[in-house]
Order: sequence, then structure tokens, then C-alpha cells
Amino acid sequence: MDMATLLKSFADPNIIKTMEQGDLFTGVMVTVVMGMGITFAVLIILQFVMGIMAAILVKKPESPKAAVQSASAASAAPAKGDNQELIAVISAAVAAALGTSVGNIVVKNVRKSVDSSPAWHKAAVADQMNTRF
Repeated sequence: MDMATLLKSFADPNIIKTMEQGDLFTGVMVTVVMGMGITFAVLIILQFVMGIMAAILVKKPESPKAAVQSASAASAAPAKGDNQELIAVISAAVAAALGTSVGNIVVKNVRKSVDSSPAWHKAAVADQMNTRF
């Protein structure tokens, strides 16, 4: 039985019941391969379309040097008086967390950490903090 006739016979459930095992298996395999092939082809096309859309819609930074300079200016170390206050606050927070006095804690070094988390993460953390407290 040729493929066209075999696939037409799959449209009628009564004919499927009378088909031989070999023809039935061949028809099932052709149907499975065609379905998977079409799905795979559409997924590949969808991937290319999404890549093209990303290339079109992503905005490129205008001047990365200006952004680096402004970031370095913003991360400049605070004045010495601010450091003393910051050390006092950090010491008090650590002492409260450990359940000890501030005299038992020595802060040797204070430096600003770089936050490299994306904007969606920062928004989620802010949302969690606002809804829980």
C-alpha cells in the first residue's frame, strides 16, 4: 500500500480495524515522524524569529565610557566621619544579631560590595521586603 492511500485510510476508523499489522505500524510511524518533524521545524523557525526580534529590539548603550565614569564617581569612598558612623552601625547590628555587647566586636575593614544582581532581582527583593513587614 502506498503512503497516500495508507494515510487516507487512517481517516476512517473502520478501515483501521481491518488493516494488517505491517500497514498499521507503517502508518503510525509515518504519522509520528511527520508530527515530530513539523514540530521541530516550527521550533527552529520560532528560534530564528526570536533571535531577529531580540537583535532589533535590544537597545545598545550609547556611551559605555560615560556610564563607567559615572559609576566610579558614585562609588567613591565616603568621608572619614561617615566611616566612623558606618562602623558604629555595623558593630551594633552584628552585636544585636550575635546577642553580645558592642565592646566584644572589632570591625577591621569596611568596603562597599558590588551588587551585580539584575533589576528584576532587586525589584523582587524589594517586593518581598515590603509585603512581609
